[in-house]
Amino acid sequence: MLKPLEQWSCDTCNRIIEKPEGGRVEWISSNGCASGFKIVHSSRQCSQYADHEFLADADLDEFRGVRGLIMLNLLLDAGPWDAAAPAGMAVTAAKDFVALVCRLHILYYEEARHSLPDVKVEGLFGGPLEPSPSTSEGLKAIIEGSRR
Repeated sequence: MLKPLEQWSCDTCNRIIEKPEGGRVEWISSNGCASGFKIVHSSRQCSQYADHEFLADADLDEFRGVRGLIMLNLLLDAGPWDAAAPAGMAVTAAKDFVALVCRLHILYYEEARHSLPDVKVEGLFGGPLEPSPSTSEGLKAIIEGSRR
């Protein structure tokens, strides 16, 4: 089992990024638009956009915790602090951006995300007091269920 919010699966080689210091977040940034968000090992071999003219990237650690969530939000909007600043980037694939935020900030999401399309919500998450697949408890149940 991955250590939640401390280990990730590399989007290129599928091997575990053992520590935040060993990973990067990369995306394409062109004409004020951002797309193709990936979590990869810090090595150039794992970069999906290494030779791309509009590669943007940052250490994975820059996007963790409360400070990291603020940094992710600042990609979208500079906020009220600087009225002269541009509105931020237009994310051309909102699902990719939201998935990145989930991978970095929701317990168990990283490991459960590959099983999410196969989850049979009925039976695993039945009553109103049971965890849902959108909670950390629900995601942990998905991981445990996929191991059976």
